[in-house]
Amino acid sequence: MYPIEYLLDQGSNFQMIKCQRGKDHLHENIVYGFGESDSGSFLIAFSEQGLCWFEPQPTADSSLRLIRCWMPAVVTRDDQWAQQKLLDFLGGGEKALNLHLCGTAFQLRVWEALLCIPCGGRVTYGDLAAMLGNHKAAGALGGAVGANHIAILVPCHRVVPAAGGIGGYRWGSALKQQLLDREAHIKHPGIRQSSSIHLQAC
Repeated sequence: MYPIEYLLDQGSNFQMIKCQRGKDHLHENIVYGFGESDSGSFLIAFSEQGLCWFEPQPTADSSLRLIRCWMPAVVTRDDQWAQQKLLDFLGGGEKALNLHLCGTAFQLRVWEALLCIPCGGRVTYGDLAAMLGNHKAAGALGGAVGANHIAILVPCHRVVPAAGGIGGYRWGSALKQQLLDREAHIKHPGIRQSSSIHLQAC
């Protein structure tokens, strides 16, 4: 189990701070670090505004992708600081649980919609397109869903094929199945982000 899964147990709600890629990130300072859990390794990063990256099973190029996503922000590695920040997140030491997301305008709309899927719920790409008010967008959603860089909390694992099964997952089908099975037993309604989203310019 990855540490941030405990936030699902608690029924935590988040504020989503959007940052459109291509805008000025020059004043952002991001600290990232690597950690270990009983489910495996992970990479986690925080901007000054909130959690901005969580990647299970990081690969050799994970930190480079983080840097490229947020450039020209100042990005530094500090494993100990990042893990302490995670503990503050989990223990309520942070007053607000902010998810700081950076992407294209379309990606941000898709991730916003993902945050409206309740814990334990599943939607198809067609359902997701309907949530966005554009039934024709279903074919273009796969790339945006897969580009999510805050795994588990931005729940791209809750999107499944209309034909049945659980479908693919950037971090492996075994983890996707594990997350879906676990969430099926969580009794609270889960994260519903739509009531607390606000926009912030970068």
